[in-house]
Amino acid sequence: IDPIKRVDWVVELLHHLPSRVKVVVAGGAQDATTRGYYGELMSRVKTDTKIIFTGPVTGELKAQLLSNCALFLAPSSYEGLPITVLEAMSYRRCCIASDIAAHREIIKPGDTGILFPSDDKKAFFGSANQLLTQPESADRIGKAAKQYCRLHYSWDATSIAYENLFRRMISAP
Repeated sequence: IDPIKRVDWVVELLHHLPSRVKVVVAGGAQDATTRGYYGELMSRVKTDTKIIFTGPVTGELKAQLLSNCALFLAPSSYEGLPITVLEAMSYRRCCIASDIAAHREIIKPGDTGILFPSDDKKAFFGSANQLLTQPESADRIGKAAKQYCRLHYSWDATSIAYENLFRRMISAP
């Protein structure tokens, strides 16, 4: 959990969602800066039963969370290649993500996920609400996301791309 991930937006989103919706935040603090941020978030929601902070998750628990979530939220202000978004897409989850370069690289808006303007918190809230009221759209997008990951980010696709890169490098003057 890091300030660039904008988990505070996710916490605030709770006030804009139907009462039946729960939010799960997976991950933990990595250093002094992130421990302070994490502590601040925890103190904001300490009595709220609609949000669950799991701490770091791996293996079966991570698979269960990704298999059963309605949406995957990634409002980050900055990312490298967002592996967690790719993982969620591979589990057929509809991802709502900020339109930063890393997300634009893997999400085709409206087809394999939803992108919102990266500094527009209200657009983030609106996207989440819209997809929660249109589960058939979220399901359609999730199916397309899984196919996209299978086609472009599977081990087979990655190893072929890697091999082709080496072939081009060897044959380059």
